[in-house]
Amino acid sequence: IHEHVWVDATCTAAKTCSVCGETEGDLLPHTEEVVPGKAATCTETGLTDGKKCSVCGETLLAQEEIAAIGHAYSTVYSWADDNSACTKTDVCANDEGHNVSETVVVSTVKLEVTATKVTYTFSAQFADGAQTKVVEGDVTLENNIATINAPAIAGRVASHDYVKFGFHDATATYAFTIYYSEVDVWDGTSVSTSLAGTGTEEDPFLIQSAADFAYFAGQLNAAAVGQTQNFEGKYFKMTKSVDLNNNLLIAGNHSGWNKYQGFGGTFDGNNCTIRGINVEPTTGTSSGLFGCITKSGTLKNLIVYGNAKGAATVGAVVAYQLGTVDNVTSYVTVTATAGTVGGIVANQENSAGNLTNCVNYGTVTSDSYIVGGIVGSGGNSISNCVNWGTISGTDVIGGVIGGTKNKGTIFGCINYGTINGQDKIGGIVGGLLKSLTNSVNYGVVNGSSLTGGIAGWVESGTVTISGSSNNGAVNGGWTIGGILGHINTGATVTISNCTNNADIIGNTTGIGGILGTAHESAAGVTISGCTNNGNVSSTSWGIGGIAGNTGSTVAVISDCINNGRVSAAGQLGGIVGRGYGKVTGCTNNGAVVGTVDLIGGIVGQLHDTTYLDIAKTTNENTGTVEGPNSNALIGKEG
Repeated sequence: IHEHVWVDATCTAAKTCSVCGETEGDLLPHTEEVVPGKAATCTETGLTDGKKCSVCGETLLAQEEIAAIGHAYSTVYSWADDNSACTKTDVCANDEGHNVSETVVVSTVKLEVTATKVTYTFSAQFADGAQTKVVEGDVTLENNIATINAPAIAGRVASHDYVKFGFHDATATYAFTIYYSEVDVWDGTSVSTSLAGTGTEEDPFLIQSAADFAYFAGQLNAAAVGQTQNFEGKYFKMTKSVDLNNNLLIAGNHSGWNKYQGFGGTFDGNNCTIRGINVEPTTGTSSGLFGCITKSGTLKNLIVYGNAKGAATVGAVVAYQLGTVDNVTSYVTVTATAGTVGGIVANQENSAGNLTNCVNYGTVTSDSYIVGGIVGSGGNSISNCVNWGTISGTDVIGGVIGGTKNKGTIFGCINYGTINGQDKIGGIVGGLLKSLTNSVNYGVVNGSSLTGGIAGWVESGTVTISGSSNNGAVNGGWTIGGILGHINTGATVTISNCTNNADIIGNTTGIGGILGTAHESAAGVTISGCTNNGNVSSTSWGIGGIAGNTGSTVAVISDCINNGRVSAAGQLGGIVGRGYGKVTGCTNNGAVVGTVDLIGGIVGQLHDTTYLDIAKTTNENTGTVEGPNSNALIGKEG
């Protein structure tokens, strides 16, 4: 017999005698303790709360796994204060630590321009699509022209530093896209050893730096001479703008027509720029960033800045064109001491590829002849080209084309620049040998003779000018016309459905609202459906609201209207000043005012008596006729 020594009961053992091991009573209950769970996250699983005994540690309630809840992203876009970049942030509602951000620099700015407002649409291209922001600004017109500067984008250059729009229609809306790219500045010596790509259309050779362009130019300069189709079938594409930093670098040596290293592949500027060009001839007289685009060659989608100069055959971008030049813009200042000079192309050969959609903003100046805002000598079709620059020279000077050859056509061209010269000066073309349609001049045209709002003169051949209008004042000495200055001996010219809206001012003979003068030996002169709304004036004779001097006996002027004031010394008429041939179905509504003699509401002096009755019976004058020996219809017959 002993006395028990008891050990208290626990949750795992009853009350027990420590001497004999006898037990009595029940176990104590477990003492619960919560085992905390954890919440699931976007990427990690969680656990529910569990329970255990704080005394013995036995699991009383097992924890269960909770699946990861995944990300709950929403996307927020934020723009830089200057709209030059956009940041895309994927915001996770479950964990802000999982937010993901990407910043993209603006790649394009689309313009929508009216006479009072410009709308900029900034575009940042992300992998899953573009984000845009629209900003509006005011537009100020100067002489009905709006100049819109490209917004600045840090680390990028604009394809066009500025663009211009003409608002002669106040309701017009223009759309234009400015492209942005990185720019690489050339050190004047670095040349790549190869180009990325294989040269196919699908995988073109890439020009990604100024050293790459130097490599391209060097390869062409080392290639075969004599207009050879070098790189025919090969494709080149710019991915970055380059700045030549005023160093001389040309693609195709300039050493005379038969020694050009011609480019016969496809060069796509991809709306990048070549800046800081400093083009001048190293040998010979010809100048151009590209020496020659051969018949198989194409140059397109390129914008060029800098200076080009030379003795003759100077083109800011191309010296000689036999292939295609499309969508090229020049901000280059061009100067020359001799002839065949162009803001884009110097010399476009006969039956060359087309010259299309080109724009010149640069000043083009020559001490000599054949000078054009787009092309000096135009050998084939030229369409939808625009000149904004001042164009100056001596003879055969045009806002778009200096002089033409007789192949192809001219269509849809516009000039806004002031044109200065002496003889054969035109708002669109100085010397015309091909058909011209749907073209418009807004620039002031200054010449001494053979000067027209659209064309200066037609030397020979058969030419049609149609659907075109002049809106710029034409100033000169003799043989000045609102549409055409002069028709030469042997030429056959038809002018139809053209309009002059500007004042035509001469100081001698042969001044007309549509045509200045036709040579007496011209093979054919037809003017039909034309209207003059500008005042026509001179201090001399042979002045007409439609034609100053029709000259040729084969001339036919029909269904034309003059609404402008016609004033001169004598031999002036509301339709024709001094005329041969037939005048029929025309109407004069403008005042005709002379100071000397031979003043008529329709014709000042009609030499062709065969058509006197027609002139008297089919034409109508509603304008006042003032001056000595004046007549409501014909000042003098015969």
